[in-house]
Amino acid sequence: MDVSIKVLRVKIIPIVVCATLCFISACSEPKQEPIPVGIIAQDTMVQMLTEIHLLESSLSVRIADESSLKNTRNAIKSKIYLNFGVSKEQFYKSYKYYAEKPVLIDSIYINVISEISKRQVEQTKKQD
Repeated sequence: MDVSIKVLRVKIIPIVVCATLCFISACSEPKQEPIPVGIIAQDTMVQMLTEIHLLESSLSVRIADESSLKNTRNAIKSKIYLNFGVSKEQFYKSYKYYAEKPVLIDSIYINVISEISKRQVEQTKKQD
């Protein structure tokens, strides 16, 4: 009986150690890799995407004609890019970079939603 307990311990201990190490590594913070040169910073992407999504929702309510909608959307997006000092190409390159990293794009959109919600509350307060 003692032999079977020793054999069982020999088999179980490595499994417990591996499980513990997996658990610890899963709970640790993921390594933040530096943002490559030419990629827009996350906080700036949050601000830009907030403006773009507010633009999209506003225009879709106000303009019914599809060609007018597209022209107006493009003109205002160009102004947004200009206000943030980035080109359309740099914005799309940055968006693609973040979209390929689910944790980063999720974080960005959580902040976009939060910012839009704040603005909605502020707007509601102004109307009351």
